Amino acid sequence: MKKSLKLMLALFTLALGVLFAGGTDSKAATWNGNIKQIGAGTKSARIQWNPCLGSTGVGHYEVYISVDNVNWGKADDDFWGNDCTYTLDGLAPNSVYYVKIVAKTENSCYWDDEAVVLGESTSGRIATLPELGTVQNLRQTGATSNTITIAWNALAGAQSYTVYKYNSYNNYTPVATTTATSLKISGLSASFAADYFVIANAKNITGFTATSNEYVRREMRTAPAKVALIALSYYWTYSRTADFRWSGINNADGYQYQVLNSKGKAIYTNTANGTSGSVSPFKKGQFTRTRVRAYIKVGNGYVYGPWSGYSYNAISSKVTAKRSKNRKKITVKWKKVTGASGYNVYVSTKSDRGFKKCKKVSKKKSSYTITKYGKKKLSKKKAYYVKVEYLTKVGKKTVKSGIVSQGSV
Repeated sequence: MKKSLKLMLALFTLALGVLFAGGTDSKAATWNGNIKQIGAGTKSARIQWNPCLGSTGVGHYEVYISVDNVNWGKADDDFWGNDCTYTLDGLAPNSVYYVKIVAKTENSCYWDDEAVVLGESTSGRIATLPELGTVQNLRQTGATSNTITIAWNALAGAQSYTVYKYNSYNNYTPVATTTATSLKISGLSASFAADYFVIANAKNITGFTATSNEYVRREMRTAPAKVALIALSYYWTYSRTADFRWSGINNADGYQYQVLNSKGKAIYTNTANGTSGSVSPFKKGQFTRTRVRAYIKVGNGYVYGPWSGYSYNAISSKVTAKRSKNRKKITVKWKKVTGASGYNVYVSTKSDRGFKKCKKVSKKKSSYTITKYGKKKLSKKKAYYVKVEYLTKVGKKTVKSGIVSQGSV
């Protein structure tokens, strides 16, 4: 049998007057052709039928088509009686037709006038598939640490939508099918990211499903994970600027960092694209807590991950170091720091190393006099460097400030 023959649409367009009424031969025997549609396209349909009279004496079949099951036009001839399948082409998308089969004796249409009609089948209904466009405006509308919510515009003719996770070229995983135009996907992890796309579906009346062929992929992300670490990287004394660095988070669009005062009130908030940021002017005279969190952009807003732990820092508003006239003593004074649990005082003969702890001073005191460098008394001939380190209590743990006050005498 011919696998596919072009069908002129004019054959079954009533307005052109080429269809004819009634059957092909009212005297022909009728058999239950049990015509079934076994394939569908937007402009084609493939059918299958039962042989007429067990195929005995059948030379060829003729296929007839109608739009109303009354007026019929000849689609084409088929010249092999044992092949009972046929593909109709050139049909209109999303349309319903009726078909029937006429069995004849001769095996060639060249002798069709000599052919005898053996039978005319009962009619069967077929349908083409609708033409579906591409799902548009796929977007992310929400995110949590383990979910993403996506949405898209409704597509004309679509009856349902299947959401796919794109893995790689020609490799994708169906997530869910829904009749809605949005979907919440759960069971994910923080800082997860993947491409998704949506295919529209529409089933015709004979049970075949059309799907949109083209799609647009979009990356979707969950809320960022928690930043693991933040620390002071440098304090610039003259500009009173504190530089901070923190660990990065996969798939983050940026970071928000914040400084809280000793009472827990936010006194400075800023954002950064990378894993560092500055605070200027840095607040003196009290212990502060600096934290950071990653964020992603979703629509016109932001979705934030959890805050990191704190970086605790402080510096006195005034620190002085004065040497006695005999140069055997150094008196260090400072203004008390709110939130401090104590102060460590150090001395060294080098500006960048060799500091030895002199004393841990109570939070109630604001001065200390240095008389020794280690076990040795201070030398009149040497210059010394002193620094004050600020301490605070976090629960039962004592935490040191990343900033110290340092000077030479």
